[in-house]
Amino acid sequence: MDEWLLSLEKSGISLELSRIKRLLKELGNPQKKFSSIHIAGTNGKGSISTFIASVLIKAGYKTGLYTSPHLVSLSERIKVNGTPISDEMLNFFTKKVRSIVERWDEPPTFFEAITVICFLDFAEENIDIGVIEVGLGGRLDATNTIKPILSIITNISLEHTDYLGNTVEKIAYEKSGVIKRKIPVVIGKTYKEAMDVIENMAKKKKSPTIVEGRDFYASGTPDNFDAKIRSKVYKNLSLQMIGDHQVKNASIAIAGLETIKDAFPFSDYALKTGLRNAKIHGRMDVVSKEPLIILDGAHNPDSAKVLRGCLNSYFSSYKPIFIIGILSDKDIEEFFRNLDISSSKTIITEAKIDRTCPKEALFKIAQKYTKNCLMMDDVETAIKYAKEIVKKDELICICGSLYLIGEAISIF
Repeated sequence: MDEWLLSLEKSGISLELSRIKRLLKELGNPQKKFSSIHIAGTNGKGSISTFIASVLIKAGYKTGLYTSPHLVSLSERIKVNGTPISDEMLNFFTKKVRSIVERWDEPPTFFEAITVICFLDFAEENIDIGVIEVGLGGRLDATNTIKPILSIITNISLEHTDYLGNTVEKIAYEKSGVIKRKIPVVIGKTYKEAMDVIENMAKKKKSPTIVEGRDFYASGTPDNFDAKIRSKVYKNLSLQMIGDHQVKNASIAIAGLETIKDAFPFSDYALKTGLRNAKIHGRMDVVSKEPLIILDGAHNPDSAKVLRGCLNSYFSSYKPIFIIGILSDKDIEEFFRNLDISSSKTIITEAKIDRTCPKEALFKIAQKYTKNCLMMDDVETAIKYAKEIVKKDELICICGSLYLIGEAISIF
């Protein structure tokens, strides 16, 4: 049944809600059978979702987590209390969806179908709460069929401009579409132009706002940081995730948890332990120590800047060898500028997905930013070559796309 689901990817991306609303209605609207938190934004969605789910699980709630894309297995997208959906249940719900849509003239997209399967599974599992990550945008994303008890918008920058618009304001408008009437929204620090759009939308919807820098903040490093959410202070928190940006992500997660604490109470111990236990693959993910190999899902200019900062801060004694493959809808020039590959050995490749930037085109752009650049057919060949040339004072960093990271993970 995975094959049928994956075949729907040929439909591409189609941002509208009529198909999924029709399908959900025919299946009894399973998304209405559990409480949910909805998380949108350009960067940090996966980490914040994982932090929140980990704390809620530690607090004793049966918690669903829906994220995308998957790295290796489709079942990774749908988890209950940290356990991916079984092949048996994935096939069961896929058959259920397929039996309905086969009668349709226009099939759903892949993301619409897998989102419906997620909602069916969460309803069947009788979860207490689902943490739902937006796929693309927000306003017309398939996940925007839930009525959450909390919305979160992490930050806004230029991405998916073909679908969401070519300005920060237009993208902010699309992502602020997750804001629901009188439902609180936590907003991470972002560009003023984007913040104005989001806050105006919240005002229009009469939704209370909890804003980073005004209502909450965190200070410190992943090894030890403090977070203040209005009058509540948490001290000596720690994460196993690498990178100072994860402290910011954790503060957004804490702000969200504090906002729903009346409905879903948790102890300081559950918060502290849940944050520490949280782990997400493909984000500053060390998969080998000899040689040192890091996988990171940085795929847009802002996350490229964060990745470069992490390498400089945490691995300053190593020179990076980059293996890069990027999707064609990204700001590739700005990605390379922010990653600063000028003095690094760089291997250009491509992920096995239709939306990838062809390696020949990517190589041509990369040559503007480094003279030490070569091109290889796939990530497996690139990794093999990098391992042959890497020196003791060098590390290998694979980045540019979570799809590329997924292919890399299956190799290790």
